Amino acid sequence: MKPIHIRAVLLAIACSIGFISPPVFAQSESSNRNDWASETIMLPPGFAPEFPTGVEELRFPPGWRNPDSENFWSYAIVLRLDEGEPSIDRLTQLTRQYYTGLMAAFGVGREPDGLPNAVDVQLKQTEQGSYLGTMHLVDGFATKKHITVNLKIHSLAQSNSTSVLKFRVSPQDDDHTIWESLQSAIEEMINDQPIQHFAHFPHGEWRAGIRNGSQQRDVWSWGPSRRSLTSVTTNSKNTSESIFGSFRMIYDNPQRDDLSVIALDGPELIQTGTVKINTEGNFRFDMELLYDVEEIEWAIISKRAISSTWVFSNPTNYVNSWIEDMGEPVEPGSVAWPYFNHPERTPRPASANEPPEDILYLNAFLPLLESQWETEFSCTSFEWIPYNEAILMRTIDTHIGLLIEEAIFYPNPITKQIHAVSVHSSGAVDEGFVNIDGEAIIIRSSRDTRDGSSKIERRFKIQDASEFQIKSWSIEGSKRTLLTESVHKPINKEP
Repeated sequence: MKPIHIRAVLLAIACSIGFISPPVFAQSESSNRNDWASETIMLPPGFAPEFPTGVEELRFPPGWRNPDSENFWSYAIVLRLDEGEPSIDRLTQLTRQYYTGLMAAFGVGREPDGLPNAVDVQLKQTEQGSYLGTMHLVDGFATKKHITVNLKIHSLAQSNSTSVLKFRVSPQDDDHTIWESLQSAIEEMINDQPIQHFAHFPHGEWRAGIRNGSQQRDVWSWGPSRRSLTSVTTNSKNTSESIFGSFRMIYDNPQRDDLSVIALDGPELIQTGTVKINTEGNFRFDMELLYDVEEIEWAIISKRAISSTWVFSNPTNYVNSWIEDMGEPVEPGSVAWPYFNHPERTPRPASANEPPEDILYLNAFLPLLESQWETEFSCTSFEWIPYNEAILMRTIDTHIGLLIEEAIFYPNPITKQIHAVSVHSSGAVDEGFVNIDGEAIIIRSSRDTRDGSSKIERRFKIQDASEFQIKSWSIEGSKRTLLTESVHKPINKEP
């Protein structure tokens, strides 16, 4: 099975020539339910371009496309939408919209003698956020005949601008065991994506008042396939002063139970650690602060453990409070900052776009910052992370316009070794170190996926001003296996 972005490319090509080929649903990735298949799709799907943006996850039991199976037309869906919780009329519209496009993609309504593509959705609300209903349509998956399926839907508002919809779909009666299995699949999808608890953060900006009168502003952005988040912190004085970092990355490492966090507070101070989400939806950060004691006059130790909580009174307001410092409790409320969400974003100050004053460790990357770099299928950019000697690399699949890799490179303020963290749209995460060998940048990492970990080496080699090359290998003992090789040409290069 090809990766999701390749399927999307094929779908886009089909649209451009006047018809849509059927999307290939899953059966590729293993899920926590043994032989069930899974799929993750960025929204809107190609077959319903008017659908809201967001992420769709699906779980399919064996036999879901086999008319002779008890599991025929049975599957579970979690939709994470960039839209507030829908009314029953809006939910009906979205369901009809989705399945009309999906069945058209499978050929329903295209045959002169075939049945028309008509989707009838009937829903009733049983309690707040819960709906039961039926959907009558022509089965495009297998039979091309009329079918009636039952719907069980739950909606949940995460904020005024985000919501989660949980669909269970099956033609089976209410007492069939498939419904319990589909509910278990829903719970797994919810639990497998802890980073989705941050789904309301990329909307607007989060502001905090500081005692000196300035105003801190955090602006969040999604990473590849919404498996990570980054935030850039600025304030009204246009300086690097902050109370919790100038740049932050939160990402889901598939081999760890917690979300990983990296916060860069400037070249002399970084934070690394984890964040946990409790049952109330609040966050606990357990971080280690690393200081360059030679550069920070007030730093008397090189490492310091800090724990803090983000406690929400509602989806647009939280308080960040320290709760432990070096293992000792902090008096409640003594070190705390309230944050409020504002729908408008403040333009980033000019100082946030300037390179660092001193470049001590990342000189080898300088030629890569001079332009964007393209292949036939992608565009890669390198830029300075504000107020840090650190670099952000982003690669976009130019055929579908989606971010497929985001990486950061930064020196450790104590060891001075260059760290590298890369998040891929597949869910893989690379964590490792950078070495410079002449004109080559060598990144040796552990690549973590749901299936396990492996050793990866990537080599960025700048041939000359006209191109640079990326090669990657898997490493097993002394054996090296070439995985990818690509040549990148500069675009938007200054004359």
